[in-house]
Amino acid sequence: MNTPAPKNAAYCVDTNLLIEFVALENIPWRTLVSNVEWVRVIVPTKVGEEMDEHKNKSGRLRRRAIEFSQLSRRMEESENGVVVLREDNPKVTVEFGQLFRKTDLDADQFELEDSDNRIVAEVVAIARNVAGLAFLADDSKPIRLARQAGLPVARPLAEWRRREGPDERDIEISDLKREIGARPILALTVTDAHGQNKIVIEDKPDAAEDPCLKAFAEAVVESEPQTSREALVRRHGLYSPGPFDLGMSLQGVTGLEESQIKQYLSDYRRFVSKSHEVAETLHTLLSGFGFARHIDINVGNDGDRAAEKVLVEAEVSAPFQFRPINSISKLLKSILKAPTPPKPRGGIGDISHLGLIRRDQLAPPRIDIFHELDVPESGGQSTLVTWRCEELRQGTHFDLPLLIGTGEPDARGLLTIRASGALLAKKTLLRIPIEVLPMSKTAGPTYFLQRLDHIPKGYRKAFRTKLEALTSAKID
Repeated sequence: MNTPAPKNAAYCVDTNLLIEFVALENIPWRTLVSNVEWVRVIVPTKVGEEMDEHKNKSGRLRRRAIEFSQLSRRMEESENGVVVLREDNPKVTVEFGQLFRKTDLDADQFELEDSDNRIVAEVVAIARNVAGLAFLADDSKPIRLARQAGLPVARPLAEWRRREGPDERDIEISDLKREIGARPILALTVTDAHGQNKIVIEDKPDAAEDPCLKAFAEAVVESEPQTSREALVRRHGLYSPGPFDLGMSLQGVTGLEESQIKQYLSDYRRFVSKSHEVAETLHTLLSGFGFARHIDINVGNDGDRAAEKVLVEAEVSAPFQFRPINSISKLLKSILKAPTPPKPRGGIGDISHLGLIRRDQLAPPRIDIFHELDVPESGGQSTLVTWRCEELRQGTHFDLPLLIGTGEPDARGLLTIRASGALLAKKTLLRIPIEVLPMSKTAGPTYFLQRLDHIPKGYRKAFRTKLEALTSAKID
């Protein structure tokens, strides 16, 4: 036996429905509930309060508040507090929900000082006396609160939304912007502050996990693979001089000498051995410049006009200094220099050493990127670094790398970053504390992942992949 569909429907409405959607009497209710004869609309007290507050606003909010104020007056003046908005197809009435004290509402389940929580708490209380009551809302938070409380929820359909032009307030703002003119807005953030409002430099570990060291050695060898003897011979051939061969001295020869191949294979074995030696002391090498941390300064233009002659200055207080950004990776690369596969020896006809100048080497520098003006000293005594961009276009952001270091444990200092530009660009200032803190005595995958910028670029991808695999294995 089929249960007959209910002839009546009751809805408590959220504030958003009264602001963003068509008037209650104009809503095509039967697109939401077919065959209903009477739709009873109940306005929670808190919704009424929020609509009253909008009377002090401007534009669309003020218009909606005045419309609701007129409806509210009709409800207050009616005999039973109910106003008939439409007589049929279906009949639609509207009324206020009853007044509740805080003690009447569920303060354990709802934060009654929060507007959305208060509205849903009132709807729950109204539902005790209204069978089949549903909550009609379009905003995510009150809908989630209602579902959590076990209330039936309905969303207004998209076609119910009001079709309006720009709000008067938005038009006024646009007019003022046109009068003032477009402006650049310089923005600064430090992307490695991890939401802590400070930069933390960790003390160096005493040891490192063996799988991490093995991963580094493997990443180095995989990134610089050996070319086999067979591959070298296939590529260049094998040189076998005749008794009167003058080709080598006059024009070069085709083929590799056996001694070249043996020397290359021997050098590569030493390179593999060196990779394992460096891996054993990698955590020490990474802290060989004292306590150091790589960070990125993100500078951008969030305005609607290009900023001209932008200058970014980064200054650090003692006992911290700026180090050359590639100082650690450059050291590692010099230690781990893979041998170059041999090529046939050249004669006097070989002119590849002349080093012809390419056209792109003569091109003028770009004006829409940052160029470093002050480079940190190799001795690590720099406390100021600057960058300049001739034209920082709107919507553009750049990462400017820094390596901050100190030789003192438990050090504390301050990083100050300033961005300025010509004409309309307003100066922007950012200050972030720096602190050296102790860390775990053993360096694991996380330690090395945070220091990938110190690893030579050619090895980073393979090392990252292996470290992430170790991290996943730990989680599993």
